[in-house]
Amino acid sequence: MTDIRWDPELIARYNINGPRYTSYPTALALTSPFAESRVINALEGSGDTLSLYIHLPFCHKLCFYCGCNKVITRHQHKADQYLDALEQEMRLYKPLLAKRELGPLHLGGGTPTFLTEVQLSRLMQMLEEHLGLVANGKHEISIEIDPRSCSLAKLKHLRALGFNRVSYGVQDFDSKVQIAINRVQEDAMIETLVQKSREYGFESINLDLIYGLPHQHPESFQRSLDKVVALNPDRISLFSYAHLPARFAAQRKISDASLPSPELKLQLLEMGIKTFTQAGYLWPQSG
Repeated sequence: MTDIRWDPELIARYNINGPRYTSYPTALALTSPFAESRVINALEGSGDTLSLYIHLPFCHKLCFYCGCNKVITRHQHKADQYLDALEQEMRLYKPLLAKRELGPLHLGGGTPTFLTEVQLSRLMQMLEEHLGLVANGKHEISIEIDPRSCSLAKLKHLRALGFNRVSYGVQDFDSKVQIAINRVQEDAMIETLVQKSREYGFESINLDLIYGLPHQHPESFQRSLDKVVALNPDRISLFSYAHLPARFAAQRKISDASLPSPELKLQLLEMGIKTFTQAGYLWPQSG
């Protein structure tokens, strides 16, 4: 789809609060305890190939805008404890997955690259041993990366483990915005990671941006958009910042006065859509 119809009247009509969806089923649909029989029935009725998402919640630093499930820590051994529990859970599912192939795989977070190279290797070995992961390039094996947490050695190690898709959290290139959200990262770092990702043979590179962050304005945001286009990623994710300080304590460090108005935020979204479509990017096709 290349033709974008921008209807301010229609947008204003639907300018109401709605549920916050970050996953499906939503968190409100989950209950505890969860009946084991429902898990067994779901797995037994599934196809021959299963997709898997693993949430690794650890981060070294707190990003003030974040609304994800996360654990901020400098203690690397906590990831080992998490992997111990994860392996125990894998053993429970192993008998149900004996005749199925596992893939695609996605690691999200938190910051999955909080894990060391040794811990990442252990995780992949667990998946191969207990759930039959086949990292042979046939399936998408992807990972979300905070650029500050991934050295070139770790990036090369991920490729050797079979990862073929990477997603880098850029959010915004403007230094004032980065300071306000406690996520300062140099342009050169992101440029190098994108370049090396291509050299190492990753098949797809995604860059994440967020609109509606503190101190964003049209001129600075356009510069960020242009820098993303110049990096020529295969895919771009443009997210809306949801400011919910009553729910997420870290967001209380972001002053309401620093946030763009609803009208300005909508303008930033329109800028992003126009910039990326003019650069040749297409909306995902459905159906």
